[in-house]
Amino acid sequence: MTRRIAPAPAGVPALEPIAQELYDTKDYPVAGTGSLTFFQNPSALGEIETNMVASGQLSYPQQFHAFGICFEIFPGYEEEATIGTQVSWAQEKIKLRERCFARLIIGSKDYLTLPGIHIPEGIGQVGVAVGDDGVGGANRVVVTQGFQDVKHGFELTVPQQGKIKPIHIPAQQSFRVELRWPNPLALVIAENPVKIRVFLIGVLWREVQ
Repeated sequence: MTRRIAPAPAGVPALEPIAQELYDTKDYPVAGTGSLTFFQNPSALGEIETNMVASGQLSYPQQFHAFGICFEIFPGYEEEATIGTQVSWAQEKIKLRERCFARLIIGSKDYLTLPGIHIPEGIGQVGVAVGDDGVGGANRVVVTQGFQDVKHGFELTVPQQGKIKPIHIPAQQSFRVELRWPNPLALVIAENPVKIRVFLIGVLWREVQ
């Protein structure tokens, strides 16, 4: 397969595209919070929680073309939780999405302002399974926001002159994603802070290796 190389002006490194999402993770506290900001402070846990290296920007000469956005909410309880607990968490998870709205900000401009419930989760469990809930029931409900597909997110591309144009994030341009809860939700089912991970789906342009 031939590698695609982007032409570059004199003195500017040539770039190649790779299919690499940008992602970042933050903790939603059990007591609730009014907002979480993503892509601003690289985590000490590194690649487990983020692939950001610089705070709030891409290191020169990297650039990013964003085609979509999605975010996932992890359970705040242990894996051996009862079926009843899992069903109650599914309901609490929906409330977290219903009460929040999302913003994608590049520089000083908003490129997306949208209720969180409209942004798909992209991955995770989906469907209905059967099991004992410990109180005589036999139904297990698993909820996901959107199709179970890692590429399924809210589309950020726009038509322009007959082409589909992604959102461009240049090198060293500040950007962030905010999730806000005007009416913060105190978690009842979660025993620990809940991890929320935001993905920008797209193509990363990096210097030719």
